[in-house]
Amino acid sequence: MHFLRFSSLLFILLLMGSVLRAESPEERAKKVTVTMNLVDVPPGAVAHFVEVVSSVKVYFQGHPGDTTLLSVTFENASADEALRFIADKARLDLTYQADGAHFSPKK
Repeated sequence: MHFLRFSSLLFILLLMGSVLRAESPEERAKKVTVTMNLVDVPPGAVAHFVEVVSSVKVYFQGHPGDTTLLSVTFENASADEALRFIADKARLDLTYQADGAHFSPKK
């Protein structure tokens, strides 16, 4: 009887530990893959598509008045690779914070 209680308690503690150790947005972005083929789409829309597919929250702030359009094709690329590609082509900084991926104009 004591063994059963102890093993139940141990199981609950293990579950709590895995719940408490949530995956960071960057860890998720490196793990989740995306596939897309988009033509002439603004960088913010591409980033939003990655957000929807990967469940990594994206905060996008581009350059004011920017009319850049991207054509992208990713097949089983990590969401991180896709987000970094967008940042590079749109001349933006990409940083990960506790709440998601943040795009901002380069300083």
